[in-house]
Formats: sequence, structure tokens, C-alpha cells
Amino acid sequence: GAALADMDGNGRDDIIFGTDGDNLYVLLDDLTVAPGFPIDLGNNIQSEPSVLNMDGELVIFTGCKNNNFYAINYSDASIRFVIPTGDDVFTSPSYHNGQSGVEIYFGSDDGHIYAVDNQGSSLSGFPINVNGAVVGSIVLSDLDSDDTGDLVAATESGQIHAYGRNGDSL
Repeated sequence: GAALADMDGNGRDDIIFGTDGDNLYVLLDDLTVAPGFPIDLGNNIQSEPSVLNMDGELVIFTGCKNNNFYAINYSDASIRFVIPTGDDVFTSPSYHNGQSGVEIYFGSDDGHIYAVDNQGSSLSGFPINVNGAVVGSIVLSDLDSDDTGDLVAATESGQIHAYGRNGDSL
């Protein structure tokens, strides 16, 4: 998959995608590759990247088949942070505006749901073990009517797991 976002501020969407050749690309609307890209992440990139504006910096998030989840600053193509996991990361991240800022959620084939802040620090209670490879993005919805988003994740075995934002099973 690919992400679309106006990376260069000209009012036109650009295309962000990973390849089986280990590279993360930002293809601008004029069909040129953005400065500093592609970035070689060392293994196949088979998750859909996403883009988030974090305090004026466009940050690209993507998983990789090298057991890592990456946050990359678009402005200088630098790696903002890397979250190592125990297996491949195929899920696209989900975001939530929490009490202390943006929270980033993703799953891994190692059977865990990860949650980090905008600096890559793990949120309290994470990772959560779901005993199977996480497939698809983490869904955030208020399942228990307490005005906070709860987490829903699916595993490759077909199980669906729901957790409060503190990691308690619902």
C-alpha cells in the first residue's frame, strides 16, 4: 500500500511507499524522488506507511520485515526513532490524541500490540501480548462508554482482542 500526503507543501498530494527492495520512497507530484529518499531500511517494507504532522514536522511511519517499526522525519530524511519488535511489522499505525500528546499504536507478528509516544517511548502497560501475529491496523473506539478510546486488534488465527487504553482486557 501507499500513503498520500502533501509532503512538499505545494497543495498536491505526493506518494509514499515501501518496496521489496528495502527502500522507502517519497515520490513527489512532479514524479521526482524527494531529496534524501529513498531510504534503505534493510529489508522488505510491506506495511502501508502513514504520515502524521507532529508540531510542523511531517513524520512517516512504517513497519519492516527486519522486526522494526520506523518513524522518519521528512524534512531531512532522518530516522526519528526505531521500535524493535520480536518479529516482522506488517501493520499500518493508528494514532490517538492522548493526554500527553500523540500516541502511536501498531502490531507485530511477534504477537504484541505496541504503543509509543511521539518520541518513541513506550506507553505504560505496553506492549500487550495477544498470543498471535497481529493483522491489520489497531482500531481505537470507545467500546465501554467511558469517553476514552479502547483498542481492538485481530490476530492471524481469527481472534479479536479488545483492551482499555491502560492495557486491561475488555
